[in-house]
Amino acid sequence: MKMFRWTIVTAAMLLVSGAAFADDNEWVTDMDRAMADAKADGKELLLNFTGSDWCGWCVRLRKEVFSQEAFKEYADEHLVLVELDFPRSKKLSKELKKQNDAWKKKFGVSGFPSIILADAEGVPYGWTGYKRGGPGKYVEMLNDLQAKKEKRDKALTAAENTTGLARARLLDEALEAVGQKLAMKIYPDHIEEIIRADADNSAGLRDRYQSMQDQMTLGEMTNELKRLVFVARDLPAANEKADAFLAREDQSNFIRQGLLAFKAQIAMSTGEARDAVALVEQAIALDPDSSMTVSLNRSMSYYKRRLEMQQKDQQEKEKREKERQEQKEKDDKEKEAETTQTKN
Repeated sequence: MKMFRWTIVTAAMLLVSGAAFADDNEWVTDMDRAMADAKADGKELLLNFTGSDWCGWCVRLRKEVFSQEAFKEYADEHLVLVELDFPRSKKLSKELKKQNDAWKKKFGVSGFPSIILADAEGVPYGWTGYKRGGPGKYVEMLNDLQAKKEKRDKALTAAENTTGLARARLLDEALEAVGQKLAMKIYPDHIEEIIRADADNSAGLRDRYQSMQDQMTLGEMTNELKRLVFVARDLPAANEKADAFLAREDQSNFIRQGLLAFKAQIAMSTGEARDAVALVEQAIALDPDSSMTVSLNRSMSYYKRRLEMQQKDQQEKEKREKERQEQKEKDDKEKEAETTQTKN
């Protein structure tokens, strides 16, 4: 009943939203025009990746924040509002759909609503979504993101006049301002430059950023493997894909450990505890001091307990089978003796 009521409420919100915002001219849908307007007016871009006719949280965000006067006043002074819509029923032109898909892919957007703050060049510096608290809280958050953008710009401007490790430190400061998620998605060139500049890790930057790269790469790989396991339900294909990833020569030990750990989970899901233990042992041996070793050791303890249980069950099974066989042989001998006695 609760689910039924929620469905009705959501549907009503979507209908109201469509009526209320059908004539809303504050939102731009053309990214080229939006960036041109932002440059001309000295404003920032607020990109609203939304599902306008199906996403309940998107509707709530627009109703509770974007439609409110307090937000409109702030946006009128500081922002060019851009809607990048992914509707299920409403039809978009082919050009608009192509544009929206391209920006979604460019930024790696996977959920709605995704609200991205970007400069007039379309380079993001903030990423958020639905937040409770109404327009006041939302504007406060946007101001915090704007402060981070100013810190980013200050560091990047200073970096233009420096080279080597000094420049790497300033680039690091800029990326710290926007956060790891955006840094990895949007600023890969800066990250590569930092790693090259600190090739001997004297400033501790090389290892930190390589670790961030490894985590992102492993995340992308495991997401692909999860789709094969949980969506396609094809465990052999997932194992083959994991083996293909492992065969790449440029993989770090951290990534290899993660892939072996995933294969161990697949092995356990099919009851192969012995294989799971062997895979985790292999992963730990790659780098016993890795940041992943703690979780690997926990997995190892669990898999070993399961292996012991399987071995115990197998021993009990073999014992019962042996007893059954012995009893059968005993019964056969007794039957044979009875038959012989009857004949005599």
